[in-house]
Amino acid sequence: MNGFSPFGDAEFSRDLDNLPAERLTPQQAAQVLLCRRRARERLLAFACYVGYGIPLTVAGDAGAPQTGREFAIAEHHALMAEELEAMRQGASSGRLLINTPPRCGKSLLVSGLFPAWLIGNDPTLRIAVCGYSEDFSRNVLAQQFAQIVECEEYRRLFGDVFADDSKSMVEWRTKRGGSISFLGVGSAMTGRTLQVVILDDLIKGSETSASPALLESVWAWFLTGVMSREQGKLDVICISTRWDTEDPTGRILHNMEKGGPSWRHLSFPAVDDHGDPRWPHSKEFLAAQKALWGSRLYSCLYLCDPSEIAGHHIRIAWLDDNQYSAGDLFAPADRQIYLGVDLASTPDDGDYTVFAAMSAQWNPLRELVEYYVLDIYRQQVSSSDGHAALLQTVRRLNAGNATPFPVRAVFIEDDNQSRERIPLIRNMLRPFHCRVLEVPRSAHKLDKAQGLIAHLENGQVFFDQMGPWYHVLRSEVAHWMPEEVSSRTRHDDQIDALANIIRGIYDKRYSILASIRRAPPSRRNPDGSVGFDGRRQYAIETTKDGVMQINMGLDQLFRDREAKLRGGYYWDH
Repeated sequence: MNGFSPFGDAEFSRDLDNLPAERLTPQQAAQVLLCRRRARERLLAFACYVGYGIPLTVAGDAGAPQTGREFAIAEHHALMAEELEAMRQGASSGRLLINTPPRCGKSLLVSGLFPAWLIGNDPTLRIAVCGYSEDFSRNVLAQQFAQIVECEEYRRLFGDVFADDSKSMVEWRTKRGGSISFLGVGSAMTGRTLQVVILDDLIKGSETSASPALLESVWAWFLTGVMSREQGKLDVICISTRWDTEDPTGRILHNMEKGGPSWRHLSFPAVDDHGDPRWPHSKEFLAAQKALWGSRLYSCLYLCDPSEIAGHHIRIAWLDDNQYSAGDLFAPADRQIYLGVDLASTPDDGDYTVFAAMSAQWNPLRELVEYYVLDIYRQQVSSSDGHAALLQTVRRLNAGNATPFPVRAVFIEDDNQSRERIPLIRNMLRPFHCRVLEVPRSAHKLDKAQGLIAHLENGQVFFDQMGPWYHVLRSEVAHWMPEEVSSRTRHDDQIDALANIIRGIYDKRYSILASIRRAPPSRRNPDGSVGFDGRRQYAIETTKDGVMQINMGLDQLFRDREAKLRGGYYWDH
């Protein structure tokens, strides 16, 4: 992108453009008119003109953070704009498929700037912009469009395009019979004469992608509501983040392989062919996202390459290779214990009532939270007996530690059978100053367990192989697969309970993750060091100004183990 200028040879100056015409010299007036003409002709020049683009020659090759109406124009934006302009000129097949990672500016460029530029140039066009829901389309995409077309710079280019009495979050109509509508998946498309349809992220997230039924309903709407309308000249642009091999992008590509309609496909992984991150991502950010999402969803979201669902989603090695002993835990005074609860309604419904207890510890060496599974209760009991067992579990965990109340929170999924019991449990545990918090209900097993899976894969969850509960948990993991893939899973209560802890700690409503990060260990060995599990040690020293410094030492065993854990990739802190 070095040397790239969206205005060509013209030099755009916003200060000159804002001056009244009578204050401009003839040369300056010619320059302003040339830049405006380029903005009407070229999409990226339009983006810069209305204030939504910073050429990388100005922002720097690394890009610039998005602030307000600004974003850096990167190489993938230039390639997308080139294809969109070719579509407008009738020089393409009329079907364009674009995949990028999240937060790469695809929606702003394709669903906001492009239709505003199109309809400004041709107010007779009828355009539809469709998202995964009507709320998303109207509250996000329509507002984004409104901010563009209502700015003063837009009026300078195209005048008053839209009728004053026809602007809403559903549809904008022009004075010359054109319109732009904002719809959601499932919206009725009959009776609409359209020339351009823009499909922006038809999959909401992992919950939709984990359900074949929901994926099928999205695809059915795409075929019957959108593609069945291809009579005459209809341009269709589909932009998305990848979630699954059976998402709309996957099915479109599969149909092409079988001789179906031809699409122009642009894919921009977060890492280029040379292994360098694309704007706006950094290597550190991508490493953190891989740890957060796990390798499978990271491959979907950031590499635009969904892996086939095959084999186990949770590997037994992630349990067997991450064992701890009592000496690896923080001193009792430093522990923060969290309980995940999965309740069964009756003792004879086949499900178990499960309480899983984990100690959450901030590891400054790895700069992340590590979780140590302390105990798991698993029994088929009635609701009243389950409440009594939970009270006994909290009392036991509190009694075995030096601090008054190390059990900080209990996480319960907010489903129908738990909703009536949560107030009773909250009142029962009130004397222990223990928060009882709801985690959102999730109807799909893979979506519910995704956070736990990512933490297991990243080596952040540790187990006690000598615990009486370990082999029962290990057996459950060995047979666990999403219900959409296999019906072999008989029980998943322990996995659900452990997943509730991860989901609750990361729930921004409760601010628990920040409190764990702010809690360094207060008890240390006589030499001032803190040993975790023999894999790593660090000494903490206090300088004269009171700043804590960490002196770290890693032996080769730790390096080899981490390399094996991460599949050959060692992250050198």
